[in-house]
Amino acid sequence: MADCASISGWAADRNRLNTPINVSLYDGSTLLTTVAANGSRSDVGNFLGDNGLHGFTIPTPASLKNNQAHSISVKFETSSNNVTGSPTSITCGPSFIGYVDVANCNTISGWAGDRNRLNTSINVSLYDGSTLLTTVAANGSRSDVGNFLGDNGLHGFTISTPTSLKNNQAHSISVKFENSANNLIGSPTSITCGPSYIGYVDAANCNTISGWAADRNRLNTPINVSLYDGSTLLTTVPANGSRSDVGNFLGDNGLHGFTIPTPASLKNNQPHPVSVKFESDSTNLSGSPTSLTCGPNYIGYVDGADCATIYGWAADRNRLNTSLNVSLYDGSTLLTTVVANGSRPDVGSFLGDNGLHGFSIPTPNSLKNGTHSIHVKFESTISELSGSPRSLTCVINPLVNSLLPGNPPRKDTDQNVVINGSGFQPNLTVTLFFSGRR
Repeated sequence: MADCASISGWAADRNRLNTPINVSLYDGSTLLTTVAANGSRSDVGNFLGDNGLHGFTIPTPASLKNNQAHSISVKFETSSNNVTGSPTSITCGPSFIGYVDVANCNTISGWAGDRNRLNTSINVSLYDGSTLLTTVAANGSRSDVGNFLGDNGLHGFTISTPTSLKNNQAHSISVKFENSANNLIGSPTSITCGPSYIGYVDAANCNTISGWAADRNRLNTPINVSLYDGSTLLTTVPANGSRSDVGNFLGDNGLHGFTIPTPASLKNNQPHPVSVKFESDSTNLSGSPTSLTCGPNYIGYVDGADCATIYGWAADRNRLNTSLNVSLYDGSTLLTTVVANGSRPDVGSFLGDNGLHGFSIPTPNSLKNGTHSIHVKFESTISELSGSPRSLTCVINPLVNSLLPGNPPRKDTDQNVVINGSGFQPNLTVTLFFSGRR
């Protein structure tokens, strides 16, 4: 037999029964190989009356598989004598076989082989119409194919569906053997791959808007999400944070999470219809749109108030890491407004932010003339810090340094008296004594 898989037969020397001899394979006059004809052939043994160890099988050399006609001959040993049935002509082009198992928006996969080159992996080429997209080796292990062909089964291929095919347009794709025009079975086929979005808004509050977003047709690829207030675009961010739960769900790397700090424009105590959309699309994530109303969520405390300082801290839970103002009142009278931006690590640990929320106000002189009801309020609101209002009593004893003129004025004469000193309060009444007399 001489075909594109093997060249086989038997050869012997009647004068050397029970002794294997060599045979040589020629392509025309070119020696291709020499092998021992020592395979067991009981039929030959019965015919010759010996041990029958005279069989040979030569895998058809690759040089004969170029789709050209070859005159091959098998000769005894080093002689010019041909074995019966030789020479003969064979033409071995490829005998392709293969199948496109899957063609979707994630992968294009299948297997391909050449029956004339068993145990040899071949290439396949992917086309979009007549445009070559990629060429890959079909060398993946496919035991089912190996069992079918009777070889090592290294004929599988998997091609990630190219991005150029994912434009929501129909594409006629084909997979061809090597550089030929021959299609695999199941090819050509048409695929249309637009985005297959999936995602969820997990949280939308006055601190953050967070969740995850992905495209099933672009697994392992982060996409953008856009935050809207009604129809107004507020921001666009990549959804590329690690979410192992999403990765387990989708079967990819899970880099699809996003967290957006809630914009200040949404924190005006008015309801806002917020939505999170995929990329530049009009498609909302699940859980979107939703309504969000964010007024201030004040927290703070007057830690102390004495005749030297009034101090404490103030913050807005809806504006973490942001310092705000506090206003000091004497009853209903505004005395001063200061920024609560001093470092308070204890407050930062409590709130989970930078802690820049402390304030310290030197006690105004206007409070140092008796008892006053003081109030510390958040920003320009009527909301008071914890520990406010509180009563403050401050009295300062005046110190007289000099009195002019030196002699007390006469009772019957108008005369100005100048007193120099410190600690005098507004509207202070002074009583003068001289030698014990008022």
